[in-house]
Amino acid sequence: MRINTLWPSMKLGDAFEILTGNTPSTIEKKYYGNDVLFAKPPDLNNSLITSTGNFLSFEGANAARTVPAGSVLVSCIGILGKTGLLKNEGSFNQQINAIKPNNRAIPKFLFYQAQSPYFQRQLSELASATTVAIVNKSKFSSIEILLPAIDIQTRVVAKLDALFSDLDKSVACLKKAQEQLKVYRQAVLKAAFEADSSPKEETVELSEVCEIQRGKSKHRPRDDERLYGGIYPFIQTGDVRAANGGIIEKYTQTYSEFGIRQSKLWPKGTLCITIAANIADTGFLGFEACFPDSVVGLLPKSDRLRIEYLNYYIIANKDHLERLAPATAQKNINVNILERINFALPSLNYQDKAIEAIKHQFKAADQLEDNIGKAMSLTNIFRQSILKSAFEGRLI
Repeated sequence: MRINTLWPSMKLGDAFEILTGNTPSTIEKKYYGNDVLFAKPPDLNNSLITSTGNFLSFEGANAARTVPAGSVLVSCIGILGKTGLLKNEGSFNQQINAIKPNNRAIPKFLFYQAQSPYFQRQLSELASATTVAIVNKSKFSSIEILLPAIDIQTRVVAKLDALFSDLDKSVACLKKAQEQLKVYRQAVLKAAFEADSSPKEETVELSEVCEIQRGKSKHRPRDDERLYGGIYPFIQTGDVRAANGGIIEKYTQTYSEFGIRQSKLWPKGTLCITIAANIADTGFLGFEACFPDSVVGLLPKSDRLRIEYLNYYIIANKDHLERLAPATAQKNINVNILERINFALPSLNYQDKAIEAIKHQFKAADQLEDNIGKAMSLTNIFRQSILKSAFEGRLI
């Protein structure tokens, strides 16, 4: 890509002190507390870092590598190029390289430059050709950066701040629209299942009309390599969640012949519901598949029930099902809880009409959500275009 050749450039390591993070021993509980930021890649979202998922104690910070406010953090293992700008002094783990600030650059100028296509392309090209992308400190230090005069940096930052402020407002509006669609979907479901609108022929326990079984994954340890790499799809909770109540079409793991012998192959069309960590996420199998005991399979055993109607009922009552989970470190519900759920079962005619009405209204919401998603993607493209222009010297 073209850069501004009128601006002087230097190797990153020649202009700034670069540090690779580390993790204080997790065995030493005294190292962890609420005193000092401790950043990991999930904390880097191309934004100002004001809080992190974990914090160190002051003693832990002494065992870590700590950098001052204004330091730029860049993820260099796994997902490359996620950035963050420390608001306060902080530490960071070994997946991150930090650029300590000095008088050569305004911290925010470095922060924006680290997100630019110019910087990101170099980072990608330096990555080791291994299963997990890695850019070590030495390679990271070799990245060429642009260092114009401070007054130029100030003008570039001011222009980017103004443009990104407008862009962020647009993104906030799009996110608000996404949240409103969630509310709309719940309103549609409430209308279908509230007491005044759905004629009840009878109230049954779910076990009366539905076969309910946990998935099987008996072998221990669960990470035994012999279990995996075959032809049998192995669905996990994340795959169910990604289906968002629809068809499960993708999977990331398979069972071998050894794996299938200690599990069970469920038929296409099985309604899956998660019962651990994320409670009551649902999806229909789009193919025969296995799943672990953190997922339950539901199949109708009565011609009085449309399984799609049950799926919408579960989605509508997700909050209620979550409240049934015991208050433990990791929420979970068991098969017995599901079996005893009192399920108001209307006529098949009503179920069919409700399914059709929900599908029709959800289709309109899905189209709107798709358009919002496309608009969100465009904002990301626009952001990169702005950064590209900035470091080609075309914004000022």
